[in-house]
Amino acid sequence: MNDPTNTLIYEIKNSLPPDSTLKHQVLFPGILLARYRLQGATCTVQHSSWPGLYIFSNGREGSMGWQLNSAKQIYLHRQAFACHAASACTQAILSLPNGFYEGLSLFFNLPVIKEQPPSLFEEAGLHPFQLLAACFPDGSGEAFWQNDTELQRIISFFWDQPALLSNAYEKLKVLELLLHLSRFPLHKRQHLSAYPSEQVALVQKIHYDLLQKLDQRITIDTLAQ
Repeated sequence: MNDPTNTLIYEIKNSLPPDSTLKHQVLFPGILLARYRLQGATCTVQHSSWPGLYIFSNGREGSMGWQLNSAKQIYLHRQAFACHAASACTQAILSLPNGFYEGLSLFFNLPVIKEQPPSLFEEAGLHPFQLLAACFPDGSGEAFWQNDTELQRIISFFWDQPALLSNAYEKLKVLELLLHLSRFPLHKRQHLSAYPSEQVALVQKIHYDLLQKLDQRITIDTLAQ
C-alpha cells in the first residue's frame, strides 16, 4: 500500500517559517517520526487531507499554539500532548508566543499499519483501529492530555540518546506509546480548548514570562499591561 505520509511531511516543511527545521524518519511501515525546531511568530501550514492518518504531538522546548480547521486550539509544550486526524489541520495556523518551539510529532497511517503491523501489535492482539476508539471515544478525532507522567516518561526517550541507540529507542518507545494509548483511562482525556488562538497565546506568554522572573514580585496591574 502506498503511504502518503512523506508527501504530507514535505508539504508541511514547505509551509514552515524561515530558519525553521523539520527532520523525519520512518520507524515502521505507516509510522513516521518528525522533529521540529521552529522560529518566528505565526504561520499557516497547509497540507493535503489523507483519511486514516493521525498525528500525535508533544513539545520539548518553548511552546506552540496549533489552531485546527475547526478553530479549536491545541497548545503544545513539555507537559501537553495532543492527537488528531491529519484531515483536521489542512489549514493550520501555528503561533509561537515565545518566538521558538522544539518538539516532535508521530504520524500514524492506520491503513498501512493494518496491512503491515509491527509484530508486537499482533502479539498483543491489537488492531490499529482500536486506537481510534481508545483515543477518540466521542468520535471527534481530537484528543488532548496534560501532565500525564507516563506519557512524559515514554516521550523522554526520544531525546538525547546516544547516536547508536537512538533509533532502537525510537522504535521501542513508539510501540510502548501505542500500547499505552490503547488502554488510556477515559477520565484522563480532555476536550481541546475552544479559546481563540490569540487568547491562548497571550496566556501562555504571560506564563512563560513569569517563569523567567521567579525572583521578582509581579503585580496583577503589571500583568494587565
